[in-house]
Amino acid sequence: MRNFSGAVYLFLLASFLLTVLAACSGIESGRKIVPVSLQVSDRLVLPFSVEKALLDMRSGTLYLLEKSRPNIQLYRNGQLVNTLGGFGSDRSNFQKLSDIALDSDGNLLALDEFTRLVRKYNPEGKWITDIELPGFSQPSRFCATAESDLIVYDAATKELKRISGFDGRMMFSFGRFQVESVSHISANREEIAVTSETGGRTVLFSSMGMHLEDYPGQMAVDQFMNRYIFKDGALRLQGQDVILPLGWQDAEVKILPSQRALILVKDNTVLTITPIYGNR
Repeated sequence: MRNFSGAVYLFLLASFLLTVLAACSGIESGRKIVPVSLQVSDRLVLPFSVEKALLDMRSGTLYLLEKSRPNIQLYRNGQLVNTLGGFGSDRSNFQKLSDIALDSDGNLLALDEFTRLVRKYNPEGKWITDIELPGFSQPSRFCATAESDLIVYDAATKELKRISGFDGRMMFSFGRFQVESVSHISANREEIAVTSETGGRTVLFSSMGMHLEDYPGQMAVDQFMNRYIFKDGALRLQGQDVILPLGWQDAEVKILPSQRALILVKDNTVLTITPIYGNR
């Protein structure tokens, strides 16, 4: 190391340590871990119909997108703690609220289709920043990846785009005319699952946008590389003998992955499903 100055040596050492820490932090969510069973850990019946629900396990915040009004309700321990939404020019208002997602830090992301903005809030509902989507005509559905990128569906051009979650820079587009009337999107480090509004078809893409396969039903992917389907009234782990019977009609249910949990939504009922992973 005598050829390096002390400053250069310290810079290289710091860079190496940051690389190691980044790799370690992504190990758990970057490898295949198959649950041995599924259990219902919470059930919430609400006074309104739910379009989408997501859970931040760290803060215990459940984010609920209402179906009939442009509102996001924040619940914790079964109690309402804050509400975002309504029309107006404030940072908690939306012109056309179309979807919600969670970033890798557990922050809420809210997509405003009319202004082509993604608004970011912390688990208390405090505004953090806006991400502009200038290259979109009608951004209607989206999700966040473990790498903090966004997968956004443009209903006008019928294609998906992967963009940077930091500055909104478009990385690449894919799936043009392969998907339409998108209901929801889920993604992990390897796959992106795009489900239609009716729940009758899911298209699977690689993380780089390559078409993998079509599934004739609803499917969602979680952070541990598992594929979940809802079939014959039960939540199932595809390719494994892991089944949770619920008795709900298939078309009525949405499967929404969150960190270390799955959320099932049916009208005004929200179930939190906890995968049991056993010994690892």
